[in-house]
Amino acid sequence: MAQKFIGITYPYDSSQVNGLFGQTINTITQVKSNFKNLMLTMKGERVMQPDLGTDLHLLLFEQRTDDLVERGYRDWETDRKSVV
Repeated sequence: MAQKFIGITYPYDSSQVNGLFGQTINTITQVKSNFKNLMLTMKGERVMQPDLGTDLHLLLFEQRTDDLVERGYRDWETDRKSVV
């Protein structure tokens, strides 16, 4: 029985046997790949989806403060409510 592929992996790898993109065959690997892709995507980077992504690159070398944590949580909670 042939394997069913459920998605592509990140980062892209041109050395794949079955085509240009690495393919995942289980949900765990695909979720990890999707999460990594989301975390590395800057807000405003995607055309027609300006709110997709994170501002992780801005926080990389910032001092951790309570205000920073609260702001991140507030943004996440707002995004989560808009989806549901």
